[in-house]
Amino acid sequence: MDFSGVPVAEIFNGSVVARSQAMDREQPEESSEPGGITPQSLFGAERGADLFSMPRQSTAPAPGAAQSSVPGEYPDMGIYDAPIGGGSMKPEDFIFESEARRDGKGRLQVYTPPSGDGGGSFEVAGITARFQPKEAARLKALVESGQTDQAEAEAKDFYRRRSAPFTRFTDNAGLQLQLADTVHHRGEGGLRRVLQRATGSEAKDYGELIGTLGSDPAALDKFNSARQDYEWEEVERGHASRKKFRSGLQNRFNKADAAARRLITGE
Repeated sequence: MDFSGVPVAEIFNGSVVARSQAMDREQPEESSEPGGITPQSLFGAERGADLFSMPRQSTAPAPGAAQSSVPGEYPDMGIYDAPIGGGSMKPEDFIFESEARRDGKGRLQVYTPPSGDGGGSFEVAGITARFQPKEAARLKALVESGQTDQAEAEAKDFYRRRSAPFTRFTDNAGLQLQLADTVHHRGEGGLRRVLQRATGSEAKDYGELIGTLGSDPAALDKFNSARQDYEWEEVERGHASRKKFRSGLQNRFNKADAAARRLITGE
């Protein structure tokens, strides 16, 4: 079947797709269409028609509920330093544990990003008011009404649906984790540039790029190196204010690489 040329905005039903995480802010973003993919082909006609809609519930924020705002710079937050996962960790679990801010009792919190973060007025588990406003508002309402387990489940479902058009092109579980984390963090355009760097190809088709990389025994090495090079040489270049995020991002990249390798070894 040939679904090439389907606009990504149609694929994701109008949700923010050019960029997918609060860290995805100042870089130039190219148009990106996952060639050969439709939501119907991935999830069936009914589910595909509403690919990015969160379930609707009546959930009003609790009166006087406060947001969690952690002082200090984003890269120094503990979420990027804590050990993450084992050999059975799924990509959505890794992303959630990388992104979620919790209170002293371990409950998911609404987070107010620092100035310069670029994700908007708040985020929940890396789903931001600026780039995913509908989903972020839904999760915020759940958290503030005490339904943190439901919020976690819906955030993970969002990550899965967000990454499915890309992870489907490889059976390499470690590469699937890296693809899912990168598309959440840097969007489709950023993922394409990482894949182009990793493969040495200027191809734009995701299936071609991921298939080429997935068949390479050094796939994880090449992806991890390309992801960091893209961040420092393309995203950070010309934006001195972004250097304060570097240590936190480096920690995240290291954690993603380690988690991806554990999925391969089963350790």
